Amino acid sequence: MYNPRGVLGVSATASPEEIKQAFRQKSLQCHPDLCPPAQRRSAEAAFREIAEAYSILSKGGAHAHGRSYQAGRTRPWQASARPPARFSNAGLAVIICIPLVFTGVLLGQKYPNMARESGRRHGLLNPPVNPWLRDDVLPRQRTWGERGSSST
Repeated sequence: MYNPRGVLGVSATASPEEIKQAFRQKSLQCHPDLCPPAQRRSAEAAFREIAEAYSILSKGGAHAHGRSYQAGRTRPWQASARPPARFSNAGLAVIICIPLVFTGVLLGQKYPNMARESGRRHGLLNPPVNPWLRDDVLPRQRTWGERGSSST
């Protein structure tokens, strides 16, 4: 059976401070960055096991409640979990936009005169021009460096 206390080398009555100290000592011994390159793979496996044992003991996981699981078996909370869906945001946007585009194309084919008959005759790309905002109607603007009031 998997025993996280045995991995860290602490007793069953160890306090959280003792568990933390044991984790730090073991992690310094087995850290992959501190080992020679020839031993790196075995050090990575040992370090993962030490980190898992510490996470179980420090967070009050299943072993803190008296349950134990054999190594290599799925945990009860992982048995029914489905893998996450592999949709990106772009894929989801495409899935949402395709029906909208086809709807627009079909409506354009069915009602070709819809833009002319609607209230907005200019369409989206040609908005109406406001006659009050023409350039020849606006007063002359003062430019930088101009002094006093100008008479036009």
